[in-house]
Amino acid sequence: MRRATFLLLAVILALPMLTPVPARTASSAVINAIGLVDYYSKPTFKPGDWVRYHMVGSSKLGAKDDYTIVVAIAGEEEFWGEKCFWLETASVVDSVEIQSVASLVSYSVFDDPQAITNVENYVRKQITSMTNQGVPVQDIVRRPVTSVRSRKTIQRKLDYYIDSLGTEQVEIPSGKYLCQKILFKQAAGVTIDAADSSRYDEVRENRTIYRNKRIPITSIVIEEVENIVSRKTWVAGESSDAPLNTRDRAFGRAVVEAWGTGRKSKIIDERFQKPFAEQHAEERGKARQKAGSG
Repeated sequence: MRRATFLLLAVILALPMLTPVPARTASSAVINAIGLVDYYSKPTFKPGDWVRYHMVGSSKLGAKDDYTIVVAIAGEEEFWGEKCFWLETASVVDSVEIQSVASLVSYSVFDDPQAITNVENYVRKQITSMTNQGVPVQDIVRRPVTSVRSRKTIQRKLDYYIDSLGTEQVEIPSGKYLCQKILFKQAAGVTIDAADSSRYDEVRENRTIYRNKRIPITSIVIEEVENIVSRKTWVAGESSDAPLNTRDRAFGRAVVEAWGTGRKSKIIDERFQKPFAEQHAEERGKARQKAGSG
């Protein structure tokens, strides 16, 4: 399966994920890890906190992955009256850090009981590119006009299932952890109607997650994932009971390696790489200094 195909479906259908489908190029290993954050608990992280994962994956079509990602809280920013945090994801392939990406996420996401499926609705800005001068480009996230105007051109469905599998102790190079074991099953499909035919693409993702609160930001110790991509086509006017053929099946595993605090971002404005309390204190200090000099 081509990684680009899966990512397109994941974006269209808002399927959060951690472990990616195996990439064919280093550049395609750049991912956005907003689906990693532990949205089940109130946030205790602060700017500078980070956690690193080792990612491996393979697919039946022969693609393979072996790299690491660093997920970091790069800063805090108030945007349009909302208190938000910057989540930065940096990928490292063959000891080379690829360009990081970052998302400004509203803290109100932690009040949503369905945050894991709705997280993209809380993203306010993104940084995914740089100018020729090396300046990060911030893009405001808006709902596409076509998503409101479209009718039957694209039909979508999304199924989501969660089950607790109790507790299990796991041992990895960084130590032993008593984990809560959770099974996520996600299925997303897109039907595209053309003049003379129809096509249905489906992505199924089964994720087994081992969680422990010692891990900051994500609470994830290990995540194992299986991705299945299928397609069926049929001629317009005929039965849609055409066979659903598997195009690829991929397997991935992410294991936590280390975590810490004090990480500085290269793409977030330095003034936002501080907690709100420090930002406000600096603003008050500047205001007093300005008033005194006046």
